[in-house]
Amino acid sequence: MKSYSNSYDIDNSLIRAAGDTHKWTIEEAQEKMEYYRKKLIEVGEKSPKATVYATYMRNLSRYIMGLYAMMTPDELNAIIEKHKQENLNEQVKTAIEDLKKEVEGDEYTEFEEVKDNDE
Repeated sequence: MKSYSNSYDIDNSLIRAAGDTHKWTIEEAQEKMEYYRKKLIEVGEKSPKATVYATYMRNLSRYIMGLYAMMTPDELNAIIEKHKQENLNEQVKTAIEDLKKEVEGDEYTEFEEVKDNDE
């Protein structure tokens, strides 16, 4: 796409400067999608801007899917493995935090020997 003018979104934020030929990475597109998801939540579904934000998100989703479609199976497998590892790391962190909370919540009491009345 050749463009000799700047592109702006509905909030008048610059999307692409004139002459910019940079192709967004998957991560960049996902960040922008998250940005518009938050904007959609802020304005609410009844706002006139809501349909525009939803359209931006659909377009970004299609762009991301197109990038995935151009990848080789090895590249896709590498991404899948990376996400598996990140998910595993997140699960471990959560488990450690839960364990810390549980340990901190337990009170330590001194050992006290209690004699049995039957003796």
